[in-house]
Amino acid sequence: MYSQLAQKQYMNTQIATADRLKLVVMLYEGAISFIKQAKIKMEQKDASGKGIFIGKALDIIAELNSSLNFKTGGEVAVNLSRIYNFLTFYLTKANSGGTPKPSTRPQSS
Repeated sequence: MYSQLAQKQYMNTQIATADRLKLVVMLYEGAISFIKQAKIKMEQKDASGKGIFIGKALDIIAELNSSLNFKTGGEVAVNLSRIYNFLTFYLTKANSGGTPKPSTRPQSS
């Protein structure tokens, strides 16, 4: 119990003191970790666990997408938004029990 509390306090300190680039990297690492955990839950046929981890990954991706500055970021921001929308489409599809096929693509905006 103390170990979990100490770890949580450490993470909070890391987040509070990180620069913007480090925060983005931490978000990417978190999303990747949650997707890996969701994959394990899918293999274990644990729909509830899969949904929890996919939901966490989707939350991170939504935060990354909403933080894009299209005016300053230009083409890079547009391309990142497309990647985030792609990930959102496929993670949502995986969460609903569907298996996305390569020919199934999200509508481009």
